[in-house]
Amino acid sequence: MTVLCRRNDWNAVGNLGYALHNVPRFIRHPGSFDPDMFQFCFRIAAFNWDHHSLDLRRALCATIGIGLDRAERLIRSKGFAINNTAPRPIPFSKLKVAEEWVDEDKERRSRPFALGRVLGSIVRSTFLKAARLTGEAGSNGPT
Repeated sequence: MTVLCRRNDWNAVGNLGYALHNVPRFIRHPGSFDPDMFQFCFRIAAFNWDHHSLDLRRALCATIGIGLDRAERLIRSKGFAINNTAPRPIPFSKLKVAEEWVDEDKERRSRPFALGRVLGSIVRSTFLKAARLTGEAGSNGPT
């Protein structure tokens, strides 16, 4: 994903991100994974197949239990791959709902604080989950 970002390949980033968005849940609850249900996500990742590394292609194939050759035949067939992402992300300010969500002046002034609060919350939550999984969280959690 970072390689795709460095290449500014936003369509591939978006499609791959969507295709893999359930992976954290599958890791936490391995019994919830169903290769047949993942096939739709595979079709989305397949849209940018030539942009992915060979290792990623093999991993995606293994996830749904098919070989690389068979996957590439399917991907090349008309209508198989699904583009789930706009070619470039639409700036928030251009979205029709933007004015309904935030007052622009207020949003500009509070952006650094809000971003810091959100990122802090994500980092704190991720740290707590990791600590619980490894048994390293004390009674008061991380400091």
